[in-house]
Amino acid sequence: MSLIKHVRDNYVLFVLGNKENIETFCMSPFELDTLFIDPLKKSNKHFVDLLIQLDGLGYGDKKLAMDKWVALDCGMLPSAFIGLAKRIHDLDDETRARFDLPDDYNGLVPVTMYCAIPTSRQGCFVGHSLVSVVNGKGLGLATKVIGLKIYNAQHVFGIAQYNNSAIKIHSRIADLRLASAITFAHSIPEMTFVYEHDIDQERLIEIIINHQVPKQHSFLLRSDDLERKMQMQQDIENKHADYFILYPGQITNGNTYIPILERKRQ
Repeated sequence: MSLIKHVRDNYVLFVLGNKENIETFCMSPFELDTLFIDPLKKSNKHFVDLLIQLDGLGYGDKKLAMDKWVALDCGMLPSAFIGLAKRIHDLDDETRARFDLPDDYNGLVPVTMYCAIPTSRQGCFVGHSLVSVVNGKGLGLATKVIGLKIYNAQHVFGIAQYNNSAIKIHSRIADLRLASAITFAHSIPEMTFVYEHDIDQERLIEIIINHQVPKQHSFLLRSDDLERKMQMQQDIENKHADYFILYPGQITNGNTYIPILERKRQ
């Protein structure tokens, strides 16, 4: 529980989204207080701008941030962005320098965020974004787990890239069953996969407090092995096998490898 205590003592947990959604949310996850922020109010404009910057920083450059209309249409109105923030005067100099902060701003600065979008299936969400600019403290994992608790999520679909280190976080939460090994509908099809898994709300806290032990994999997939991915995709489409990405999600040894569990279908 020390990570939850660290969050409680050092950060503000925010929910930035549609106020109509609060009725379906758990607004006291793991007995944490939450601050609701309405993106439609002028007084919250600077915070929204900083959240968009944070998205770009997750890709290494603020210029790579999603457009505001995407954040509003796909995240804030149908769901909410959930994350951790600090008061500007509590930020360390290095983190402060990464943001373009208004001269007269003295409010909150988001340093992590997670957003998932609800589907027509009750309790089922599609992951939209996960970002943390705080390294080495487990806050990316904590933010996603807290977000899943707030959403009351029962099932999750996610879209990720084999060469993105966020797989390490996703695979801590569950074994990732591949819905696609190559995603032809994506802008980067050969490097993108879609995964899904159930969420046990009663055991979410265990993900944060328990030490994760790697499971036995069937093989290691090199992140750029297109031939093997094509075979996996064919097996998935023909229902010949199921494939799961296992924790730790990535193994780096000169190249990047993904631990895969293969289960043949009868």
